[in-house]
Amino acid sequence: MSRTLFIINPNAGRIRQVWRDLEPRVSEWVDNFRTIITHHPDDIADILDQSIRDDVDRIISVGGDGTNQHMVNALMLHRQNYPEHELILGTIPAGTGRDFARGMGIPLDTFEAAEYVLTQATPKQIDIGLAKFGSEKRYFHNFANAGIASDVVARVEKSGKHQWSFLMSVLSSLASYRPEAVTIELDGEHWFEGNIIVAGIGNGKSTGQGILLAPDAILDDGLFDVVIGEQMPLWELAQVFPKIYAGTHIGHRRVHHQRAKHVKIISRTGKAIGMDLDGEASDGAVEIVYEIVPSAITMLL
Repeated sequence: MSRTLFIINPNAGRIRQVWRDLEPRVSEWVDNFRTIITHHPDDIADILDQSIRDDVDRIISVGGDGTNQHMVNALMLHRQNYPEHELILGTIPAGTGRDFARGMGIPLDTFEAAEYVLTQATPKQIDIGLAKFGSEKRYFHNFANAGIASDVVARVEKSGKHQWSFLMSVLSSLASYRPEAVTIELDGEHWFEGNIIVAGIGNGKSTGQGILLAPDAILDDGLFDVVIGEQMPLWELAQVFPKIYAGTHIGHRRVHHQRAKHVKIISRTGKAIGMDLDGEASDGAVEIVYEIVPSAITMLL
């Protein structure tokens, strides 16, 4: 008999307590399941390999967007090693940002999300992104950012992962950040050259705890929504900033939007461009390449 496997990230918020409260309800919605609490992201690949022997066909990730990013990378490796083993991925948001859930209309309340994912959601093939930077390659399922985002993430990690600390981290970064001088190519064609505050590569719609940076992004259209905010005076930035939470910044003269399958961002100064993938910060690289991988995984949505 096939079964559902719940993978719990104990480092995502108050997840241990959340799962203790949630697990009795899960048994009302799922007949045959087991639970594994991870100790390190590298554990996930071994857990997925074991899922073949345990006759698992659904993997439910309980954690944040960063947890899902590790899940997607492990799942892609699993698909490469075991192409005949079909695993369906579901996510119950229990972290801080919950941006994938926001963009997909999954309830943000963990209990409501669990009931929806386990009883109403249906399997759907979605695209994912592949980022190549330096000698590294990483998949992401929701959003990648280059520019100011890595500085924001670092500040959030230091100040605490709650909404007000995130907003204050954004404002602090904006006050001191020096825009990146970059060249951007889309599908092999020159698109932009100049100084940017942020370049968002959206597979999903939302990033940064509710910033609707790519409001029109679609998970299964085979394209990224690329959104950049170029350098602008502080008075103009003050006008644009509130709009990004409503997604009404698209069309502003300092905001540029285009869809593409392949994105290349090159530093014009020779210094590494800061970046994050699904809210996980990286030191970045002088050149970052993003590629869409169409219909890569199946998710409960």
